[in-house]
Amino acid sequence: MTSFKLLFSDLDGTCVHYQDGDAFKFEPGDSLGDGRLVRAQFNSDKRWTTALLLPASTSGAQGIISLRTLELYASLRAMRRKVILISGCRYSTLIQRLPYLPAADAYVCESGGRIFYPDTSLPTAVGLKEDMEWRKRHNLAAGASPPNEETITTISEFKKLGPLWRQYCFLKDEGLELDRHHYSTAFRVRIPRQEWQEKYASELLPGLDFAENLGAVDVYSNTSGKKNAAVYLMAKFGGNTDGIDSVFMCDDDNDIELAKAVSKAYLPSITSDSMRQFAETNPEKFVVATKKSVWATEEILHILLNNVLETSTI
Repeated sequence: MTSFKLLFSDLDGTCVHYQDGDAFKFEPGDSLGDGRLVRAQFNSDKRWTTALLLPASTSGAQGIISLRTLELYASLRAMRRKVILISGCRYSTLIQRLPYLPAADAYVCESGGRIFYPDTSLPTAVGLKEDMEWRKRHNLAAGASPPNEETITTISEFKKLGPLWRQYCFLKDEGLELDRHHYSTAFRVRIPRQEWQEKYASELLPGLDFAENLGAVDVYSNTSGKKNAAVYLMAKFGGNTDGIDSVFMCDDDNDIELAKAVSKAYLPSITSDSMRQFAETNPEKFVVATKKSVWATEEILHILLNNVLETSTI
């Protein structure tokens, strides 16, 4: 039996969960001594856990992460495993969430476009340092900095910034609902999956790629993407770039390519039909939690911890 060196972990649906029917409910009034801690109850059997409520997103959704989840990620790091949080979220969402997320060795946002490391070189409240070597790889498609619509007033100026933003202009002209707020290496298209596949997926400009994410589509440079960012970090942290000593906790469409690139994928939940189908047709590749919500995440993290403990005694 071999263990892993690197754990990649998605956020929403993996370590952060949302109210979902009878899965659990939030009881913010049931404080447990810390203003951020709440009681989360599992309706089916009345079990409860201590949890943190994350800040509400721009859509109004409010995620939850259990205190035990945070402790289990910390235990893995204490056992010299690298933990990398990797998400399609925009930069501002990552920064807003940092006080609530597991401490990690790297934080990846914008579907792989930007990588940050903990940094204590300056006496700041939250120390982060961006990997500019990685960021520069996307300059050809995305430009060196995000476009500023206050200073860029014409479409022709916008298009000069690179193919990513030319694609943005094309889709905007098509009347699609686009979101580039606080993105610099990607933008989001809110469009039904079938319409995107039929009309636009094959029409992307050279050098661009996309991933389906949270019922939308993220468009980015083909130098980016979760898989490419993960392979870069495998090398950065001394792992094998073939993924043999890496594992991935995930749940959604935009996780599939990275799931293929690691030795094992762990699913606290399955939030897309394509991921469900991929897991069912590749059962040897996946471990699917038997529990739900925050308890499913804790279940998977216990499995990973046991793996480390068992292999360390061999």
